[in-house]
Amino acid sequence: MKEYLVLKNVSKIVNENYILKNINLKVSKGEIIGIVGLNGSGKTTLLKCILNFVNYDGEIYVDNRQNNFLDKTGFLIENPNLYLNLTGKENITFWLSFFDDIDMKYVSELCSLFNLNLNKKVRKYSLGMKQKLGLVLALINKPELLLLDEPTNGLDIKNIINLRNVLVNLDEATILISSHDINELSKICDRLILINNGEIVKIIKKREFSIYREKKLVNILETDYA
Repeated sequence: MKEYLVLKNVSKIVNENYILKNINLKVSKGEIIGIVGLNGSGKTTLLKCILNFVNYDGEIYVDNRQNNFLDKTGFLIENPNLYLNLTGKENITFWLSFFDDIDMKYVSELCSLFNLNLNKKVRKYSLGMKQKLGLVLALINKPELLLLDEPTNGLDIKNIINLRNVLVNLDEATILISSHDINELSKICDRLILINNGEIVKIIKKREFSIYREKKLVNILETDYA
């Protein structure tokens, strides 16, 4: 399959300490990749580097382009970046202004799927409702590249399943998901990337998922971490 995302020797150094160290990764168009690691392993920083939100050393290409690809990208990194004094609908309207040719029927379907109260001020939203609005904003442009950092935070089981169904049905989207929920990742991902101390320590293919149960993955990470 066509390589859509390519990382070459990507490193991030802060105060002479490696947050990421020589990350090399190739992701095919349409692949769903799970990024697994202990707290502080570099998962979120890796996603920020791909989005060019932080400075880094090395090279990152998306569809053979560097830096100029955010129009085709959706993301939810750490906490949703929302305007708390606006309603859900007003937040969506503002986000829509950054894109052309948005499928409004699709946006409406997303809002209905996640049961968003669009007329309520976001500051009155629960944690789960804020997360759902953040996911709608990440998905609003039917992205070719989607980066999600702990996307199931605050979601109940119904909405976790809804999110899973949305992700597997995104047409040819390349998706990277950072999560501690290895069981959920194994249901939708083509590969799992295990990262620790800023380095990729193992790549597990889908056919190997049944071999590497959650306990074994944790053992690999803890052993490498030590």
